[in-house]
Amino acid sequence: LDRLAEVTGEAPFQSSYIFDRHGNLLYELSDKGRRTIIALEQTPLHLRQATIATEDKNFYNHTGVDYTAIARAAWQNMQAEEVVSGASTITQQLARTLLLDAAERYELTFQRKLKEANLAFDLETRYTKPELLEMYLNSVYYGHQAYGIAAAAATYFRKSVSDLTLAESALLAGLPQSPLAYDPLIDPEAALARQRVVLDLMQRQGYISGAEKEQALAQTLRFIPPALPVLRAPHFVDYVRGLLLERYGSEGMRQGLYVHTSIDLRYQQLAESVARAQIAELGPSKGMGNAAVVILAPATGEVLAMVGSADYYDAAIDGQVNMATSKRQPGSAIKPVLYTAALQQGWTPASILWDTAAHYPLGDGRYYLPANITGRFYGPTRVRFALANSLNVPAVKLLGEIGPAAMLDMASRLGIDSLRAAPEDYGLSLAVGGYEITLLELTHAFATLANQGVHTRLQPVTRIEDRAGRALFQADPAPQQVVSPQIAYQISDILSDTRARQAVFGPRSALNTSQPTAVKTGTTDGWRDNLTVGYTRYVAVGVWMGNSNGTPMQNAMGSQTAAPVWHDLMEAIWATPSLHPTLGFVGQPLPQGFEEPPGLLHTPICDLRGYNISCPRAYEEILIPPATADAAEPPATSGFCLPTLAEELPLALQYHARFVPLPRTQQDRAAAREWGIKHDLGLRTVDACTVTLHRAVAAAPALPAAQRLIFIPETRPQPGGLWPGNSAVIVDNIPGLNIRQQAGQNGLILGSLKPGQIAILRQGPEMVEGAPWFEMRAVHSGLTGWVNGRYLTPLPPPDATAAAAQP
Repeated sequence: LDRLAEVTGEAPFQSSYIFDRHGNLLYELSDKGRRTIIALEQTPLHLRQATIATEDKNFYNHTGVDYTAIARAAWQNMQAEEVVSGASTITQQLARTLLLDAAERYELTFQRKLKEANLAFDLETRYTKPELLEMYLNSVYYGHQAYGIAAAAATYFRKSVSDLTLAESALLAGLPQSPLAYDPLIDPEAALARQRVVLDLMQRQGYISGAEKEQALAQTLRFIPPALPVLRAPHFVDYVRGLLLERYGSEGMRQGLYVHTSIDLRYQQLAESVARAQIAELGPSKGMGNAAVVILAPATGEVLAMVGSADYYDAAIDGQVNMATSKRQPGSAIKPVLYTAALQQGWTPASILWDTAAHYPLGDGRYYLPANITGRFYGPTRVRFALANSLNVPAVKLLGEIGPAAMLDMASRLGIDSLRAAPEDYGLSLAVGGYEITLLELTHAFATLANQGVHTRLQPVTRIEDRAGRALFQADPAPQQVVSPQIAYQISDILSDTRARQAVFGPRSALNTSQPTAVKTGTTDGWRDNLTVGYTRYVAVGVWMGNSNGTPMQNAMGSQTAAPVWHDLMEAIWATPSLHPTLGFVGQPLPQGFEEPPGLLHTPICDLRGYNISCPRAYEEILIPPATADAAEPPATSGFCLPTLAEELPLALQYHARFVPLPRTQQDRAAAREWGIKHDLGLRTVDACTVTLHRAVAAAPALPAAQRLIFIPETRPQPGGLWPGNSAVIVDNIPGLNIRQQAGQNGLILGSLKPGQIAILRQGPEMVEGAPWFEMRAVHSGLTGWVNGRYLTPLPPPDATAAAAQP
């Protein structure tokens, strides 16, 4: 190789090879033709002898030009009155091939022959005969884009040079004089006739015996047509070719590189199969023609699979366009980036966001009106609920709180490079995936969260070597902690919380897997893009489905199209032990769940969705100290106090009253009040609402929990003062409890409270000591009555006489 480069002034092209992680050939880069440079010692002796006998029998005796052969050829050509014999030596052919340009190479002039002879003499003075023969065998053209004997052996016989038989060597040695005329694939009879001539020359010159010649002629040769270029994982190969072009340039790619990649053909074939099956099943009904899949190893950044389209060769779907690296809107799949940025700023999974109507002016009388996919609003929601259920309105409002710059910075940290404009160039739709990124970038960002916030460089190529095995490139994952392990764990816990996402996705969806898995879907406007990206700690899988040209699908959501592909891939990986060593687990099961880092606090929190039936649900939230249950929300000077109370819980699980921070804008505050009216909730503005709930059972501590009253003060008393105007809420329906309308001495029974209905009680003004009477107002009906707190039974309105008569 060095000698050829020295002669020509440039390195001769060689085929480069791209392999998967197990050494399986993905593709041979041979745009100029196929060539593999080999040493002379790697060629069989009979091949060298066949070449010399055919091309230059006096090779070892002349100094570059064989004058005897020139005279003989001249006489033969004169006798035939046409050119029937040449006289070029191997050295002259080498000079012509390497040192003359294409036009000059075929000139039939005396000047060209003289120049060629001078160049051949110069080569003979600089190199030994073995060196010249080696250069010749590595540069001569054998037909079918095969340059050099190694490529010829592979092209016609699918074998290495060292394995060639005498018969095969003789046939190949006869091709350079006229590769087209003696092409064994087009005219095998002409090729075999030429082979006989070569064997005759070898016998005549004493290289082989007559018996060896006959034995070679008796061998049946199988000419194997060159296979179509191997192209496995075609979009990945194109992606790697782009990286090589960027690193080495077009000429550098032709220097015989061995490119070792991280891809695993088994993962690749699994991803291709599952994606195509989904297209076949749902494509016609959903107007969906294409799919893309990316599988990454979070700990290393290695690309295990890249499917860029359902069919690389299908022009109808623009099959050669790599949708794994093409920029498309991600929809709601981008939201984990937003929420990670918010947690970085001090928000917590328990923080409250208002999911109420909002409109933002765009100019020209137009407004941006974010809406949820369900078409409804959920009022005050915790971050966990908002992210798990992919609510759009809280996400937009959250972006308004933290600002685009914080989200863009987080996107860059996690591995998303497409969002490079200035923060002021982005609108609020950034929160819901309104700006284009690639599936590869998004999956990489999720992989960083899977890796406990440690970002590693993508490693599609792990090592590049030259022909001698010298390393030209060695991948370095360059791990960097870009998000705290605690925040990464909080996000992973929310995205894997099957309970939290049931409000929108239901208890049975493709997002639920047999092992804990963090996952997020995305659907863009007009049903143009469906995404699902999810991960465990050891593998991240991203799926896109849609049409390459952006044609809308038919009512297709990410949870319906992309999610089943993602689900089936995750389950298949878990169920196939032979795939696990690639993930770093040899002879051991894959770990389940996410590894919780130290420094987290598990705190019982009341689920805000219990606003209309007291607070029947509590769950354990994960916070980062010093955040506690009493400080789960960001500080606020004022807010709304929801009429919701903790359900009957053990003392250790008691939680403060529901304090909901006021929305930032007057518009959002008005929307919050409207939402409260619609849901029969009279939201009250208070300065603080963080006092611990006090339980009181009116003179009857042994009453069942369902009949206990929970008291909460409306206002905070002065030191040493009393609670003015105590109020209370019944925590559950109390059988037999009736509401009576106050009407003089007559008690009118209006009916029992319905299960789950709220009843607010206020201490009566004519309260007699020892008789705990309360005025009761049913929120849903607005009716007022009186109830005795001791027995919680319906009684007429109290007066001094009646109250004194009570036992």
